[in-house]
Amino acid sequence: MKPIRRRVWAPIGQRPIALGHHRYQWLHVAAFVQPTSGEAVWYLCSGLSKPFFAELLATFARETCAGRERSIILVL
Repeated sequence: MKPIRRRVWAPIGQRPIALGHHRYQWLHVAAFVQPTSGEAVWYLCSGLSKPFFAELLATFARETCAGRERSIILVL
């Protein structure tokens, strides 16, 4: 339950209906960690989708120089 800190009008003897708009936004963290060295790469995003995650993986591969010389195993 989220407390609502405002007055709400209701007829005497009836329970007030508290309608409200929750003013918060979610923030997600996507992180990749190399266990032995502790090297971490993380990104902040407002949500995740398949196209966004594909772009996130491409960005991660570019930033970490993944390629023929450096292989990366990703466990989801």
